[in-house]
Parts: sequence; structure tokens; C-alpha cells
Amino acid sequence: MKTALFTLSIAAAMISSLDAALVCYAPLGSSDDSVSGATLTTSNSSYGNEGLFGNGANGSGNGQWKLDLATPPSLNKDWAFSFNSNMPQGEKSNRWGAALIGTNGDAYANTFPSGFQIYMQATGNLVIKAGNKGDAITEISGYAWSAWNQIGMSYSAADQTLSVYVNGTLSTTINNITFTGTMNNLLNHGAGAGATANTGINEIAFWDHALTADQMTQLADGVKAPDIIPEPAVSSMSMAGLAGLLFLRRRRH
Repeated sequence: MKTALFTLSIAAAMISSLDAALVCYAPLGSSDDSVSGATLTTSNSSYGNEGLFGNGANGSGNGQWKLDLATPPSLNKDWAFSFNSNMPQGEKSNRWGAALIGTNGDAYANTFPSGFQIYMQATGNLVIKAGNKGDAITEISGYAWSAWNQIGMSYSAADQTLSVYVNGTLSTTINNITFTGTMNNLLNHGAGAGATANTGINEIAFWDHALTADQMTQLADGVKAPDIIPEPAVSSMSMAGLAGLLFLRRRRH
């Protein structure tokens, strides 16, 4: 009986760890939506068209919305991130910082060893700076103007690769990339100096596990973040199998 209880406890613990993999989730479809795992603060923004939109703040830097994580995750381990973005075609001009998604609360940083920044260049190209590659600009293709776009990232610490997806399709992979520290302010959205940002955002999510390409496709197809369960590590699956065998063996005796 004790063996059975022990094996069941192992299985329950592993299931619980999978449930806890979603560190932060902010639907932001309306003001009635609740945020889990973080505290949301907003200014110069309002809800509409299924998301939270900035109200054309000029040079506001950190002023449109911000999420402070309750339990900041480490970035030198596997993680994944996803959000939906909608930028009107009229924003395509000199809009440095328009659609800015950044970490640790600095809209004006040039490098991002403890996170990343995604923003729209004056040319209308969506780009990312991240980790120890933060002084290099990597273009993200596939973004559609005046429409909702799903943008996701999945980081493998073992491979030191950051995979960036747009609408379920792999857009770019950044190799030999590393991160340090924790993500204290998960997201920070606003306009850079001399720019405006009327960009909408919703379905923000951060996991402490990597996501697969198939799971990114699910998010692009409209599956909500709480319904995406990261695949367990091989070691965890092996432990689950061992626990099951011990349980069956105990039953036979």
C-alpha cells in the first residue's frame, strides 16, 4: 500500500509541475479579463477591437502598459513567450518603438542581456534584439499590417537557440544566444522618442518551458495559452513510466 501511495505521489507531483508551467497569462481582450501571475498597470491606453491599444503616446517610453511578474523566471533556462499584436497600416512611418515589446522596464536600452525587445523600424520592418545578441538587429518576417498577428518565441538553453514564430510559421532562429538574470518586468510597451504607438495587444503568455512548433501553430490558430501544456522532459516521462511499473508490480503481488 505504501508503494502504491508513493508512486501515485510521484505522478501527482509531475502533473502539478506541468500545470505550473504557465508563469504569466494576460488575455487583455477587455477590461473584464483577469491577469494571472503578474500585475498589470496601464496609462494612455484603452480597450477595443479585442485588445488593449495605446493612444498615440509620443515618446512615452514605458508609459502605455506594463506587467510585473509575481515570480520572475530565470532566462538561462528553457522558456517560451507568445502574444498577439495589431498595428494599423497608418503607423508605418518613422515609428521607432511602435509595437515595442521589451523586458525589465527599459524602452531605451540598446542591449538586452536579460531579455529582449521587439519593435517596428522606420522602414516598417519588425525586428528583435535579444540576449547577448542584443546589439544586433534580427528581422522578423511575416507580420501583417492592420490585422491580429501571433508572435511567439521558444528558447532552448541546451542548444542556445531562440526560435521566433509569426502566425504559427518559423520566421527566424537566432543561434549561439544566451541570457542572464531574471525577467522581472515581463513586458513593457510604449513608444520611443519621437514615435507614436497605437498598437493593440492581447493574449500575452510566458512559460517556463520551451514550446514546440506544433504548439506555436495551435496558438496561432486561436488555442488559448492555458490550454497549451508543454511537453514533459524525457526524464520526467521515464520517472512516470517507472512509477507506473512499480504500481502494477505491487498490485500483482
